[in-house]
Amino acid sequence: KQWYQRRVRAVAVMCGVEKYREAVKCYVSQLKTSRDFLAAASYLLVLGETRQAINMLVEEGCFREAVTIAKMRLSPKDELIRTIYERWACKQESEMQFDSAIKCYLASGDAKRAIMVMLRRKDVVSLETTLQVAEIAGESDLIPGIREALQEARERESVDHTEEKSIVGDHGEGKQENGLTEQSPVVQNGS
Repeated sequence: KQWYQRRVRAVAVMCGVEKYREAVKCYVSQLKTSRDFLAAASYLLVLGETRQAINMLVEEGCFREAVTIAKMRLSPKDELIRTIYERWACKQESEMQFDSAIKCYLASGDAKRAIMVMLRRKDVVSLETTLQVAEIAGESDLIPGIREALQEARERESVDHTEEKSIVGDHGEGKQENGLTEQSPVVQNGS
């Protein structure tokens, strides 16, 4: 069957550009049906159908490939690149892949949504990073809330450390007499 398809495309070239385009578009349809989206996109690119190739890849969830083609073939300011990143970010977020979603939102220029995803993490380091991103992005309306969350996280962490020290103090430290703890072995001369 593949041999036949190659032969039809080869003969279509001899019949003129339009017939070749028709044959390739039919082949692209077959490739989509067989779920070979990368090959289908390649043939669409051969035909000069860049946007159609990118849109097909996005629809099928091949975001990395769609972004790669878009960055190579379109202007860096093209709205389609931003749209791809936004759709990719939404998919990543729905799949609980928050780090990837954050990267995609930032790549799309949507710092506010990236910050909202970052706020899902409540540890001090993550919140400090979120605060820095908000300051750099100029999201001044979010900064007070982030600072409040950061302060709460620091308080939580200091309570946790205090509890850890008291547990270690009760159980892990020996009584100290003559510079030795109960748990320290005494070394005698010659032993």
